[in-house]
Amino acid sequence: MKYELNFFFEWGANFASIWCKNQKSFDKFGAGPIPFDNLGLSDSLKLLLLELGEEYQTALDWDTPQNPSPWNNEHKESFKVRSKIAYQKLVEELGEDYIVNYCVEVYD
Repeated sequence: MKYELNFFFEWGANFASIWCKNQKSFDKFGAGPIPFDNLGLSDSLKLLLLELGEEYQTALDWDTPQNPSPWNNEHKESFKVRSKIAYQKLVEELGEDYIVNYCVEVYD
C-alpha cells in the first residue's frame, strides 16, 4: 500500500496544504497539514508552494467573503495552471511510494 495524500489550498493557510488521506500516511505523518520538511521537498518546490499559498489568500474578499472573488478569469486560469505545475513537481519529488490527489479549487 502506498502513502496517499491530498494537495490543496485553504483559507487562512499561507502555504499549499498537504494532508494525509489514508491510514498508512497518517501513521507516518500524523494529523494536520504535513510540514514540507517532513516530505523531503526541494527548496525550490517549498518556495513555490509557499508563494502559491500566499497568492491563494488574495482570491477571497476578506472584508466581505460572500462577494465574488477579486480575481479576474485570467488570474484564475493562471493560478490553476501554476498550481497544477506545482502538483506535478510534488508528485515527481515524492516518487512512486505516494499517491497525491489534486484537490485544488478556484472559486468563480
